[in-house]
This record gives sequence, structure tokens and C-alpha cells, in this order.
Amino acid sequence: MKPLSSIGIYTPGGVHGYPSSLLMCAIPAKIAGIKKIIVCTPPKKGGKVNPATLIAADLAGVTDVFRVGGVQAIAAMAYGTETIPKVDKIVGPGNIYVATAKQEVSKDVAIDLPAGPSEIVIIADDTAKPSFIASDILAQAEHGPNSLVILLTTSKDLSGRVNEEIEKQRKLLSRREIISSSIQSNGYTVVVKDIEEAIENANLIAPEHLHIQLKSPRRTVNLVQNAGAIFLGHYSPVAFGDYSAGLNHVLPTGGYSKTYSGLSINDFVKRINFLECNRNGFLQLRDLTLALAEIEGFDGHARSVSIRD
Repeated sequence: MKPLSSIGIYTPGGVHGYPSSLLMCAIPAKIAGIKKIIVCTPPKKGGKVNPATLIAADLAGVTDVFRVGGVQAIAAMAYGTETIPKVDKIVGPGNIYVATAKQEVSKDVAIDLPAGPSEIVIIADDTAKPSFIASDILAQAEHGPNSLVILLTTSKDLSGRVNEEIEKQRKLLSRREIISSSIQSNGYTVVVKDIEEAIENANLIAPEHLHIQLKSPRRTVNLVQNAGAIFLGHYSPVAFGDYSAGLNHVLPTGGYSKTYSGLSINDFVKRINFLECNRNGFLQLRDLTLALAEIEGFDGHARSVSIRD
């Protein structure tokens, strides 16, 4: 395996910045051996970048940080400008516009995965704690108004108690207006007949985060086909995956966990095939190669083999 020559990391700005996202991208890139790591992040009012983001960049060995965000940052890293170099691959999460821009430039530059607005699907039975579920929903809803939050439960009573807890806890949070907008636009509670139906629906949604809060969560985990990351049990909040547990929080959204995995060191390396045959190996492959070359009408291929007899 060989590391890529250069990567560009998009780090969202927001009110407080996202140094954790920068670390999630830069650390595996550094471990992979990438020498050139640049970061684009939107500045706050006054043109300054959040100090925590700059410290994270320094600790992670980032080469350069550019104060630019949004679609224009993706375009700059994809094609290069007078100040921002073109990179081999763009990684990192962003809002719907950033995620769409990454998809748009993917024909000209490699990208990691479609990582857009945050998502959570929670599967719960009557053993789950309504306060825990509500807090998990609110934690994802506070990312932005386009966040998707879904509860799939076998208990109608639990669904009502969760809604009460959401309203109570929402009032305590600083981003309550964003949370309200997210839940109103993209918040759903669905009462299902059994856990199998819940798992079936979760697989169709293919969420970024799937939190299984059941009496015996491990019994169902093998039924999960599509999820960016799975969190098992009542004491495994998604926030652990976002910050401290060792999972990478750059995960596929928008149903793309059906075909994509979360960011890892594998996204920063390439594999080069090689072949070396001695005389014995040549003889073992000769006849099969000649037969296939004849079927496909490539006599030049066949001659490059037969000339070595």
C-alpha cells in the first residue's frame, strides 16, 4: 500500500468550530503517511478561525489551513487557486451544500464519502429510558435544521414519554431553536409491531447512526445490514462515537451506508498490484492466457505469451 500524495480536509466552522472533525480526518491520514494535508474551514466574523481548530490542526500535523468554507472551498481544493493547492482527495463532513459540491467535483478529484447533515435512528423497546432516548435525539438535532432524527419503537407508551422528555430537555439547551426546526422538519416517531419490523425499516433508511436500545441489543445486531455506525445498549451514546470512543465520526449519510463505510486509514492509501513469474509459473498460466486471448481476438496478447515458449 502507498499513501496518497495530498489530501484536503473540509472542517465545518459553525459558531464554535469542529476541531474533532479535523482530528477524525487528519489523524488517520497522518498514520497512512500522507505528507501534504491541507484544511479549509470557514472563518468566523472578523476573519478569525476558531483557536481550537487551529490547535487541532497543529497537533495533527496539518500542513496549511485556509480560511475559506462552503462550496467555494470544495472547488478550490478540487481545482486549485493561486493560494490553495489542488489535492488528490477531499475528505470531511459538511452541510447539504458542501456534500453536494463534493459529489459534483468527484469526477475530477477523489472524495471520501457522502457525509452531509447528521442522522440518527433509534430502535427501542419498553426497557429503554425515555430520558436517554430524548437526549440522544436532541444531540443529533442540534447539529442543524436538516438533521434527521427517527425513533422506531414497539412501545406506544414509550413514544409518548419520549416526546414529553424532548420538550422538557429542549428548553435547557442553547441550540433549542435549531433543535425545534430539525425535529419539526425531520423528526419522526414510528410505533412498529416488533423488533424485526424496526430493523427492516432501519435497513431501508440506512442511517448514519443507528442506536439500538433494547433489553438484549446484541441479539439483533447481526440483522443490521445498513448503518454508518451502530451503538448498542442504553449506555453507548452517539456522543462517545463523536468524540472519545475511537470510532470515526465521518460517516455516510443520506442512505449511503448501503454502499459506503465510515472514514478510516483505508481512505488515505492506494493498493498497487504486482506480478512476478518464474519459468514454472509462466507454464502454469500460459495455456489459459492463450485461450482467453484467442476468444477475445487479441493476437498481440497471445503472441506476447507464445514468444516466450
